[in-house]
Amino acid sequence: MSFQTRTIAAALAVATGLSACNTTDGQAAYGAANLNRNVLVTNSSNKTLYSFYGSNVTRTTWEEDILGKTVLAAGDSVMIDFDDGSSECRFDFRAIFTDGSEVIENNVDTCTTVQYTLQ
Repeated sequence: MSFQTRTIAAALAVATGLSACNTTDGQAAYGAANLNRNVLVTNSSNKTLYSFYGSNVTRTTWEEDILGKTVLAAGDSVMIDFDDGSSECRFDFRAIFTDGSEVIENNVDTCTTVQYTLQ
């Protein structure tokens, strides 16, 4: 094999590898945009959940209270769709109970988590 043929073969191999990377990255981005972000939030504590926040990890502040005017009694569950249009899977959660106590959990993967239980 001549030097020129080896150079062309090497260039083709690099181009094929780069094209595969772009396809994989594109599929990953496409896949993340179309994943289900519905999570069943269950209050297994003995307290009433007053507020629940879920902000994607790129945010620097908490988004609005997902429960709004509703509360989640001990033992109850609610299905929450965390799709905020950002294609982000990872969210920080903040739960505030009626007694003022709170639970914060960072970096929850809402694309793979189907149930989140508060103790």
